[in-house]
Amino acid sequence: MTDIKKYWLPNGAYSFLQNVVLFISGFAGFVMLVRFYDKSEFGSWALYLALTSFVDVARAGFVTNALVRYASIQDSKSEYSKVLSGSLLLHVIFTVVLTIVIYLLAPFLGRLWSSYEFYLLLEYYPIYSFCQIPFLYFSAIEQANFSFRNQYYSNLIRNTLFIGIIAYIVLFKIEFPVYKLPIVQAFSVIVAGIYLLMVNKKKIHLSSEIDFKWIKKLIDFGKYVFGSNVISILFTNIDQILLGYFYNTRIVASYNTAMRVGNFSDIPMTSIASIVYPKSTHRLQSVGIKGVRHIYERSVGLILAFVIPTLILLVLFAHHIVKFIATEAYLDAIPAIYIILFFSLFKPFIKYFGIAVEVLGRPHYNFNLMISLLIINFVIDLFLIPKYSLIGAALGSIITLIVGVVMVLIILNKMIDVQLKRIFKYTVSFYLEALEFIIFFNEYKESFEGNLNGEKEEKIF
Repeated sequence: MTDIKKYWLPNGAYSFLQNVVLFISGFAGFVMLVRFYDKSEFGSWALYLALTSFVDVARAGFVTNALVRYASIQDSKSEYSKVLSGSLLLHVIFTVVLTIVIYLLAPFLGRLWSSYEFYLLLEYYPIYSFCQIPFLYFSAIEQANFSFRNQYYSNLIRNTLFIGIIAYIVLFKIEFPVYKLPIVQAFSVIVAGIYLLMVNKKKIHLSSEIDFKWIKKLIDFGKYVFGSNVISILFTNIDQILLGYFYNTRIVASYNTAMRVGNFSDIPMTSIASIVYPKSTHRLQSVGIKGVRHIYERSVGLILAFVIPTLILLVLFAHHIVKFIATEAYLDAIPAIYIILFFSLFKPFIKYFGIAVEVLGRPHYNFNLMISLLIINFVIDLFLIPKYSLIGAALGSIITLIVGVVMVLIILNKMIDVQLKRIFKYTVSFYLEALEFIIFFNEYKESFEGNLNGEKEEKIF
């Protein structure tokens, strides 16, 4: 109970709030931008986000995850400093290399998707990319120290600034080309990075010398996580990439709208994942693989408990939701939405599989899984997207996700004895506990009101 009070509840609350902020800001930005720019321009922005997320996720895999894993278990201040210094060096080098690659590929990619706005967005991207370095690095240090409070506030600052500037541009109808949005991103993230630097001074201990043993260790761990994360984000965005290739940025805008509605489970899933990862590493050392199994089964079961009732509501009101968040020009996304909504039943199994195998020191398992799913999805999409457009893209993804869940359960069953029935047991127990709480609360309320009324009657007489 002490562990729950000290770690899971406060950090879970901050992590959840952080992802709520990300969701609301993303949603608000989407609603404003989808109305401010025409469908072709907004499609270019959606493609830009899909492509540049590769760099963000690649950095998280190659640098951030390794920093969190090793810094969180160091008792020695000297070793802790070496981990932080090595990680910072790798972060800077990795960012420079990937940003240069994207900048050089910008003209080719602009021609490939027949979008001049997309090309210009990539030309401005390096400004945002370099401004992200302090923000991502200090966020990782915060997470490695089992703290999420300042991560929440930094994301609140970052997203409030971004949405505030966008709102100002939209409300006052200021002429602002879509390709200059990375400048707004850069300003927002650098302010948030400065905040994290100020509040994390006591936790930042950098070594004056670079320990190449730690560099090698960070790279050895990070290379598989990097590969897995890149493949994962490619898997997530392959539908939009191929739709843009076979059709145009207008249809990408429609599919992006469908994905916005369908990604409702990302808030709780990412919230729990961010606190599960460092805690699972600690749990493995103290309890063993049974601790990792318990966290995996319970996390997936909890997410499913949230997903199922929310899924039903979204299916019933999908048409109204699209009209509310976008315009009638995006109603062509509705058939795809009905399929995309069911993604959320399968994504938690794959998301937490990656965490489990990383904690167990076998990140190559997740890399092999994600590259297999990417190939399967790519092949299916090549057949379905040219024939069925948006529906084909959604069908390709859900078929691949089902295959992925089967593979995950087989692997984890052999590794740590994960069982599907226990996952569903946690889902059902969540509903039963919620029902017990409601019954208890009502009984307590009736008893309290009865005692209160009795006291009033005694006073009268």
